[in-house]
Amino acid sequence: VPARPQTRLVAAADSADRAARDGDILARLVTVKFTDLPLGLALQRIALEGHLRLSYSSDVVPVTRRVSISRERAPVGDVLRDALASTDVDAVATPSGYVVLVRSPRGSTAANGAPAADALPMLSRPPFRAQVMDRVLVMGTPASSAPERELPSAVTVLTASQIAAYGPVTMQDLLRTGIPGLVTWDLGISGPFAQIGSVRGSSSFTSNALKTYVDGVELASPYLLFAVDPYSIERIEIIRGPQGSALYGSDAISGVVHVVTRRGSPSAEWRPIIDAQLSGGVVESRYAEGLIASQRYSGMASSGGGMTSLALGGTFAATGGIVPGGESGYRATFGGFRHVMGVIRLEGTLRYSDVRFTAPENPLLRADTLLSQVRGVLRDQRIENETYGLTVEANPVEGMRHTLVIGLDRHDGAIPPQREPATVADALLGATAERASKTSLRFSTAIRVVDHERGGATLTMGTDHTNLVRERLASSAEVGGQGGGLAALYLDEISNQGFFGQLKLDVARAVFVTAGLRADFNSTFGDTFGAAWSPMLGVSATRDAGRATVKLRAAYGKGIRPPPPSARVAIATLKFRQIANPALEPETQSGVEGGIEVFAGDRASLSITGYSQIARGLIQEVIRDRRTIQYQNVGQIANRGAELEAMVRRGTWRANGTLALTDSRVRALSRTYSGDLAVGDRVPEVPTSSGSLATSVDIGRSTLTFGATWVGPWTGYDWSRYVGDEAEERDEVNFLRNYWREYRGIVRPFLSVNHIMNRDVEWFGRVDNLTNVQRFERDNLQVTAGRTMTIGVRIGRN
Repeated sequence: VPARPQTRLVAAADSADRAARDGDILARLVTVKFTDLPLGLALQRIALEGHLRLSYSSDVVPVTRRVSISRERAPVGDVLRDALASTDVDAVATPSGYVVLVRSPRGSTAANGAPAADALPMLSRPPFRAQVMDRVLVMGTPASSAPERELPSAVTVLTASQIAAYGPVTMQDLLRTGIPGLVTWDLGISGPFAQIGSVRGSSSFTSNALKTYVDGVELASPYLLFAVDPYSIERIEIIRGPQGSALYGSDAISGVVHVVTRRGSPSAEWRPIIDAQLSGGVVESRYAEGLIASQRYSGMASSGGGMTSLALGGTFAATGGIVPGGESGYRATFGGFRHVMGVIRLEGTLRYSDVRFTAPENPLLRADTLLSQVRGVLRDQRIENETYGLTVEANPVEGMRHTLVIGLDRHDGAIPPQREPATVADALLGATAERASKTSLRFSTAIRVVDHERGGATLTMGTDHTNLVRERLASSAEVGGQGGGLAALYLDEISNQGFFGQLKLDVARAVFVTAGLRADFNSTFGDTFGAAWSPMLGVSATRDAGRATVKLRAAYGKGIRPPPPSARVAIATLKFRQIANPALEPETQSGVEGGIEVFAGDRASLSITGYSQIARGLIQEVIRDRRTIQYQNVGQIANRGAELEAMVRRGTWRANGTLALTDSRVRALSRTYSGDLAVGDRVPEVPTSSGSLATSVDIGRSTLTFGATWVGPWTGYDWSRYVGDEAEERDEVNFLRNYWREYRGIVRPFLSVNHIMNRDVEWFGRVDNLTNVQRFERDNLQVTAGRTMTIGVRIGRN
């Protein structure tokens, strides 16, 4: 995602930018008077007065310590030092304008900034230099956030400013452009959302989805990550690979994504703040007459005062059909609040989305196939999704934090197929209706068990429980041969109880060691399975080198995903049959990753990661004959590869990009497997490379950006030929390997321009898919949007 340009409107804006870059943000004058307040509240008061974006972890800052301050028109940096007197914490300004509270290598300080008299000598180390890696991430531990500097695994972060710079986008656009190693397929006319095709290779044949949280609440279907409104997002954090399983449990073998939504900001006085983004455009398609209209309108109202903030917003979007009859619409509402009272912080979130779409006749399909006869189940579909969550965080004593998260996520409506339906199973099982509800409860405690100038240790312990009820329905006429409504295909009830612990050690603020272990008890593991253990071990080390900071990291992790109960049982309709497989085993993945990161302020950054993982027991839908499938464990898949993220800035020019190289191959087959894979095969539909590149230049008040995304070559299926052979009832369709073919890859260039009118108004224009590619997204049955042109205005978010 192209980095958001610094605003250059008037001399005042220029000086503000320079102040943020040079650390002068701490020179702002403030007047602060309070007596005997907890340090956490005192810091919020100071941040309000100084208009600071303050970032810290309660593992570092003793938030319950009580302080008193009386200063008039004093630099806010001095006031912060007064508040942090006799601690080992310093306030430093990062190049991006954040003020981060970090442990000082000098040890504790007195109110005048000198070392405290009782401070012990520190290990010899160069002066601390704040970098982007010092931002605090919610994925730090299960109970408390932590600076990115300390994490041993690769974490990719997309911020609100990056999302806003991209314009009116979908979640698919954000993930494809900004996350290396994650491949998303556009379903085009098959459905309104994208599908994750692979994450660091193949970790599943049925669900490569990341385990997904929105403000700490786990979604009932990770597929509905793509239903989250991008306009509601404050930040997205993503861990790829099984290393997150020790924290987040079963279903996290592909990775974890945490979406943090906007909930307003506290301010000195209650006053409404309005921001909006309005856009419209046209889409080209060789399968429809003329240009297709699209529109998207988003807005949010927020306010805050003292210790409270709240926000409420929404989005309306609509797009015409890129083939006749393929229209779609999107409506979303989101909101939330934050409130601090003493040592307790409350956060609440709510979101609702309503998606309506039609999967029309595919112009690439023959009209005489069986698929055409069942196509009616794909028409006039709707998905409703809602999420409610409450987080309670308490710091009763210094060095201790308790966190409780209560959540509910539910959805009702159509669940589109993973691809354009090519088999009867795709059509009947992949596009039926689903009602699902997941409740979640999570409690954890983080304790700073050792706190010393030479280092420290933090212990985290906790438990969580989830309960999922999922009912899949299909057309009564297809299930029983009569009726016009819906009938149940199956009902899944899945409960999961997890217990976890993590120990994090730090030495001289330079070396960090993390060890974790989690036990999961899942109702679908089976009566004799017992606990599923997910260990994790990692280390990271940082050191300043000149004007840059270098970080080395390595981590091992293991995760597990239980098979859905419906994959084990027999299901039959008039045109389709699923054979039972009660011996189906859970999917697991384990492996290591290692990497190096280099940060040079806001001028340049580089992250390189290599990984080697083994996935065992992956579940595949195996075609037994034209009307029959069975889910089977494949065997072992070896996933190896490398990822790169880079950014460079020089004057008014900047560039950023991602690159992923992936080798995913079959290592061994299960004795009970009868599908089309063989040892040594590249796993189908896993591209060997993917990435993005964007370069921008500021010209006065305007920014011009040119870039492209690409998905490299892959082995896939010739579904077009398969459908024709299936219509002619050829025996070849019983063995999918007959339809393997090579796909060359897809490149989609884009061009955008932003122009800032004043501090509150910015207009933008963007052209996506400049080369007008509409075919071969994953396979040769997909029809996706062609060249798309959008113009719009952004109000109040500059």
